[in-house]
Amino acid sequence: MENSPLAVYLYTSERTQQVFNLNPENGEIRVKEMINYEDFKLYEMEVIASDKGPNSLTGQCKLTIQVADMNDNHPEISIKSFQSPIKENIELDTVIAVVSVSDKDSGTMEWLIFIFLITCLSN
Repeated sequence: MENSPLAVYLYTSERTQQVFNLNPENGEIRVKEMINYEDFKLYEMEVIASDKGPNSLTGQCKLTIQVADMNDNHPEISIKSFQSPIKENIELDTVIAVVSVSDKDSGTMEWLIFIFLITCLSN
């Protein structure tokens, strides 16, 4: 006896439904829009399939999709304080500038390297 046709349904949040699409005929789940790790790191959905036989039976499974972060954000730099010009006899270890740097990426992609470029000008 041949199996009855199936109906497949996706139960999840409205946001997840905006991002993923389920084809009820073949069960394929496809991405509908760009995914950004910084917005959502995890998507959960429940898939339920029902046959269309006389005594309809159902099966279900839970899917958890983890989003991997990419290095897609530039570091953000802001100057908190800055003193210029400075006197030539300024004391050693005087703070002349404070900068704040952050990166929205995670893991090793949020590590930052500071490089100071110094140009010396003379009269």
